[in-house]
Amino acid sequence: MNSEIRKADRIFPKDFADYSVQLNANGENFSGYLGNISETGLCAIMPANFQSPVNEINEGSILHWPTGDNMEIAGRIAWKTNYEFQKKPHIMIGMEFSDKIVFPEYLLALSLSVED
Repeated sequence: MNSEIRKADRIFPKDFADYSVQLNANGENFSGYLGNISETGLCAIMPANFQSPVNEINEGSILHWPTGDNMEIAGRIAWKTNYEFQKKPHIMIGMEFSDKIVFPEYLLALSLSVED
């Protein structure tokens, strides 16, 4: 991972229940949970059957349930690991966006409320 990505501002919402990560891998749609996000990438918790290999390009979206906003994303799977979530097996992934994204206002507001 290069230092530019590590230095990117990240948003860590306290409650991820308002967000869903939707990714298309090998023609199949998968729904997961947002872990964190920056303008250059995200971390997500995906179902255990998410089969996209590292370095594969995926397209999808981040859905914000309260507003119905759907932010389109695309990028490569930078890393993935087995992960237990809610006492069930899942896959945690890191996705590096193909292009930097611009946060909608509700994500900008969250970034201002994050404590260091």
